[in-house]
Amino acid sequence: MKAKSGKLTVGALQRILTIDRLIAGGQHPNAKRLAKRLECSQVQVYRDIGKMKDYFNAPIEYDSYAKGYYYTEKTYRIPSGFTGAKDLAALAVIKSLIAQYRDNPMYSAVTQLLDSITTSYDDEHKNDWFAKRIVAPPVASAHIDELTWNRILLAMQKNVVITFDYLNAGDSEYKLRHTRPYQLLYDNNAWYLYCHDNDRKAARIFSLTRIKNIRLTETTFKLPDDYNYCKITEGSFFGVFKGEKYKFKINFYGYAATLVEERMWAKDQKIKAFDTGDSEKGITISFTSSQYDKVLEWVLSRGCFAKPLAPDRLVEDWKVHAKTMVKMAKNS
Repeated sequence: MKAKSGKLTVGALQRILTIDRLIAGGQHPNAKRLAKRLECSQVQVYRDIGKMKDYFNAPIEYDSYAKGYYYTEKTYRIPSGFTGAKDLAALAVIKSLIAQYRDNPMYSAVTQLLDSITTSYDDEHKNDWFAKRIVAPPVASAHIDELTWNRILLAMQKNVVITFDYLNAGDSEYKLRHTRPYQLLYDNNAWYLYCHDNDRKAARIFSLTRIKNIRLTETTFKLPDDYNYCKITEGSFFGVFKGEKYKFKINFYGYAATLVEERMWAKDQKIKAFDTGDSEKGITISFTSSQYDKVLEWVLSRGCFAKPLAPDRLVEDWKVHAKTMVKMAKNS
């Protein structure tokens, strides 16, 4: 593999964009004219031309008749999405934050790309402090099999039916599934496949960590207009879960009340404070959601600082869990 022509610094990026604009404009600039325009040496221009070829695969050739450079592909342009100092600084921050996706098969490729863009910026501006001061603390995550990930991507690209063996949570045996893959969903450091289950004739969500033996068939399908998961759960922000829509009403107390107030859980949410009879804070939140299981998890996660009021299903499920925990505590 040919070594790249030095670091891609911010200054080099700025010169490269100017060179790109002049070449794409059909001006056939040569090293002498570019050096004058960029206020640098001709040697530097040659280095920048080399970087354009190495980093961006720029199809640059020298036209001896026009005595200047040109693109052999007339529509070619240097990507300019991340060229300013602010943009590069933002990418340096992103490098630190994407650590939470380390178990995704695409993590290495993404970090290598970001490194190639931002390393020289970090060196020039000594902004390695980003990595130490803006961080995403490690949390429990689920490893994703690279073959499974890549085959799902390919199936979505081609809109083909896939089959795989799946283990439902709590089961001991895998079962064969035939699905039309719609989307990959990310929630709480885990990835899920949102799809149409051909056998059950309904939309389903599968955890990628419990999928194995995935195979692409030759059967294609047409992506429906309403395939977007975010449209289905529109107005409710509890992550990955799809079910029947309910109107929820929940009391939160103390620290939990403050934490609930800080976020938007649903578009139609309403929060009202109430007197708890002591110095403890109390609020009632009301909202609509089709993500029942997620709301139940949310209530249970706040322990004695949460009390559901509606719907009846939530109240009863909460009581069952509470009674079971009391029984377990007595027997411990």
